[in-house]
Amino acid sequence: MAVAIFRLKVEPAISLWGESQPQVELRFYLARDVLVDNKGIPWSGGGRRKYGASVLGWQDRETGTGEKNFISFCMVCKDLGSNRICHHELETARINGLLGNIDANTGDPQIGWDTDQFMTDIAEATLVMQSVVRNGGIAPGGFNFDAKLRRESTDVEDLFIAHVGGMDTMARGLRNVAKLIEDGSLAELVLNRYQSFDSELGALVEAGKADFDLLEKKAMEWGELQVPSAKQELAEMIFQSVL
Repeated sequence: MAVAIFRLKVEPAISLWGESQPQVELRFYLARDVLVDNKGIPWSGGGRRKYGASVLGWQDRETGTGEKNFISFCMVCKDLGSNRICHHELETARINGLLGNIDANTGDPQIGWDTDQFMTDIAEATLVMQSVVRNGGIAPGGFNFDAKLRRESTDVEDLFIAHVGGMDTMARGLRNVAKLIEDGSLAELVLNRYQSFDSELGALVEAGKADFDLLEKKAMEWGELQVPSAKQELAEMIFQSVL
């Protein structure tokens, strides 16, 4: 990290595939992919694009109706080069009161196509069930495997094994979520990571009351910024410890 920061100070922004990379400047780095600190807002607030958020924005603009329910497709998030994960789509739906049915299938990210496999990834299932628990359940919706056997699985018992495996995977994910909630370490880490949004500016941004004049003023006041640690490795270790 020290080497990276040194390079940021002495080297100009470089180009990759003909695209500029403003994230090499610390002010843009703070809001690069996930906006973790409100001090990055005056320079690069916004810019994150995901399926669920895109659909929500279109629906509000075009229909204006209050009837909202998403069917979240875990497999589609993983395949088709979408660069999205199922958990993000579920959280987007949950936060906006849209979490309905979940197609609890999965795919092979290396293939990049619709493979409709039964979910067997415990980590993925844990994240899926975390959204369900936070939502207080998904009734009257539910889980739909929407999956099929692989071509080489030709025995009748394979269909039984696949369904049992899929259900067990979701059940283990639910148990893992209970462990995370009881421990509380990961939730505390997330709370600390976004604590800047409890500040004066953060509250104004969340309320939609921060204008460009205010952001310009804050940018001039803050000057050189410090990059807060996201504690990524610690978060991953806490998560992995329950699997």
